[in-house]
Amino acid sequence: MPSISRLSLVLIPLCLLSILGCVTEPEFDMIYIHVQGAVTYKATGNPVNSAKIILYEYFDPRPVPDRKRLISLETYTTPSGLYEIRAKIPVLPNGYELVLSVSKAGYLKHGREIEWGVDIQTLNFQLSPVGEIP
Repeated sequence: MPSISRLSLVLIPLCLLSILGCVTEPEFDMIYIHVQGAVTYKATGNPVNSAKIILYEYFDPRPVPDRKRLISLETYTTPSGLYEIRAKIPVLPNGYELVLSVSKAGYLKHGREIEWGVDIQTLNFQLSPVGEIP
């Protein structure tokens, strides 16, 4: 078993490197993504103002509850129901999906997988009230 002094010889430099920013999280290759679209009410076709749009990664089969997200971008629709997300994001390891979700209080939440390598993706959504069969 190492003595306290030997252990401190290892831990103190690691702590200093971490504080100074020399020890970082792993780096990922980066890509640009551009997703845009419209959100409307299914019953009327009218635009949905202030619907919440979130772009995030998902790992199937089991999400890890305390895991820090690699990607979490959020925006809201305009009064005309339009949204747009442009960002530089990390390329995710195999098994991960990139998902765009749309939500608004009182309406069913929707989500779709985003395709990798597509320059501009247009994803439109129609929201139905909670309790209505979509």
